[in-house]
Amino acid sequence: MNPTTVHVYSKQNDKQLQQKTELYVYAKTDRLADLEEFISAPNHVQIQAIGDRRYEQGMYNTAKLLYNNISNYARLAATLGDFQGAVDRAHQANSIKTWKDICFICIDKNEFRLAQMCGIQIVVYAEDLEELLNYD
Repeated sequence: MNPTTVHVYSKQNDKQLQQKTELYVYAKTDRLADLEEFISAPNHVQIQAIGDRRYEQGMYNTAKLLYNNISNYARLAATLGDFQGAVDRAHQANSIKTWKDICFICIDKNEFRLAQMCGIQIVVYAEDLEELLNYD
């Protein structure tokens, strides 16, 4: 690398670190309005990881905002306990991964009717059927 490339790379890393720090501070201090404004702008931070940390720490409002921003409907459903809403969002997402994630969360929470609705969307994909059948 030449010195110019190193300088540009260093500036990019500094900017990413600053963005991660800013996001973390907003999330940790429950400054939801600032957090919402920050994540609506283009950035290069790992919103999923920070959402997971907030979820594990019981900061559900913050986790909800982050999961909603990245369209992680399965984690959003677990955060809110709104499993019907998650199934509705899965229809919008129309992604087999989303269907499986929500199906498994519904099974874990004994929401079998909703899990069945998800499962119906999954069974048409033979390669995913075994995972569905073997879920514990």
